[in-house]
Amino acid sequence: MRHCFDEVHPIVAMIYFICTMAGAMLTLSPAFLCVSLLCAAVYAVYLCSWRKVRKMLGGIACVWLVIALANPLFNHRGLTVLFTLFENPVTLEVTVYGVCSGGMLAAVILWFMCFNEIMRSDKLLYVFSRILPHTGLMLSMILKWVPLSRVRARIIRQGQLALTGGSAASGKRARVREAVRSLSILMAWSMEDSIETADAMHARGFGAVKRRSTYALFRWTLRDTAVLAAIALLACAAFWALLGPGGQYAFYPRLGTLALNGWTGLGLAAYGALLLFPLLWQGEANLLWKIRTARR
Repeated sequence: MRHCFDEVHPIVAMIYFICTMAGAMLTLSPAFLCVSLLCAAVYAVYLCSWRKVRKMLGGIACVWLVIALANPLFNHRGLTVLFTLFENPVTLEVTVYGVCSGGMLAAVILWFMCFNEIMRSDKLLYVFSRILPHTGLMLSMILKWVPLSRVRARIIRQGQLALTGGSAASGKRARVREAVRSLSILMAWSMEDSIETADAMHARGFGAVKRRSTYALFRWTLRDTAVLAAIALLACAAFWALLGPGGQYAFYPRLGTLALNGWTGLGLAAYGALLLFPLLWQGEANLLWKIRTARR
């Protein structure tokens, strides 16, 4: 069964991801950050599989750790001194702030993983074709070039192993020489492909007129209106909580307390429902499908 959110109009999907990424960047409250990180991880695992997310977790953890460790080296605010490093105080407040900042960046990276799975190049080109046609074309080509380069690099690697009888290069110099050769082949392949693409675009009249007609692959339906209305309602409730007292947290001069009350709980619930809206919709569709098949 296909993912329901993958079939909505690209504008609806774009608005949803703008809300998720804006929500992740608008607050450093530990409660909202934990909700954003958890929901982003769950949705990324659903879309990309656990194996792909696990490969990214190492890099995300490294970035998180660098931000958390680097912040106390340049910022010495706060009153709770943990220890002194190079005659500079390392405070609890700065450390917690660095951890929250790294968590915010980790959540944004995970949401971008989900964005890449839903908003493919054809959808991005459709969204930006009327407003910013050249920008939309450039974004779609960039998003296509990254996975295509990975596939080509794998093909080049397999070809070089076949030439050497399946044995990898031994020694640092040999490995560096092989890597440079592979990179040179990849760049030449990409440049040749870009020249062919440019010739094909020129032959089809790209840039001949200022405004061209476009083929609309996607159609706006009543379902898109209902989904957009649901996202808008949840976003209003979530951002009301994010920008209110419940979404603010004081790090300096001392760590504040989380304003957890009934309204904040409702805000967190609305925020979580907004972030997990595609999965909730998919769960409802799966349940209805099982009910219908059971009645037959």
